[in-house]
Amino acid sequence: MRGWCGLRPGTLRSLVAADGQQRRGRGQCNHGCISHAKRPSMPIVTTARVKNSEQMISSTDSPIGAHAQQEKHRNTTTQPRAVSLGGGALLLLQIAALSSPEVGHAAGLLAGEPSNALSLPTWAIHTSSVIEWAIAMSLMWKYGEVSGNERWKGMTWGMLPCLGSAMCACTWHFFYNAPELEFLVALQAFLTIVGNTTCWIAAYRIYQSSVQQQ
Repeated sequence: MRGWCGLRPGTLRSLVAADGQQRRGRGQCNHGCISHAKRPSMPIVTTARVKNSEQMISSTDSPIGAHAQQEKHRNTTTQPRAVSLGGGALLLLQIAALSSPEVGHAAGLLAGEPSNALSLPTWAIHTSSVIEWAIAMSLMWKYGEVSGNERWKGMTWGMLPCLGSAMCACTWHFFYNAPELEFLVALQAFLTIVGNTTCWIAAYRIYQSSVQQQ
């Protein structure tokens, strides 16, 4: 007896059963839908795999491990670099102090100075300013002699109070702004006002002499 498609019933059942096994193997049901498809299984991360990955990262043979070792070495070497520079400068200062007594004495003085002491560049500015002012006074006096106009010598006298003001400031700083010498601050301010006034008077007298000569 043959079925509607010309096949025997036993053969038809075997074909249907084989087709169902193939569909189940593909994750489908007997009707061909994929609603019951099997989801792909997720890989199981075990402790052994984690340890192997950590060993791979820490190993210097792999690029990741080499980079990690370089970063670790950089972090450990850059931190004490500033400390080593400061220690090197201190060592050089100690060697210079041992080799020269003058350097050692100067280093001891700098180390024993209070916190309000002026720095060497500040002292250089103060000293150079006083020297320049004194040179300008001498040039004014010489120009008065050469030109025959004695009023230029008056400018030298007019600049003298300002020189005294500068000396008051340097003296107060030299003694580390001692409270006992605070009167020098007021004296400096007074001499500055007087010096500005006398310089103005001397300049006006020079102007008057130039007008009279014309």
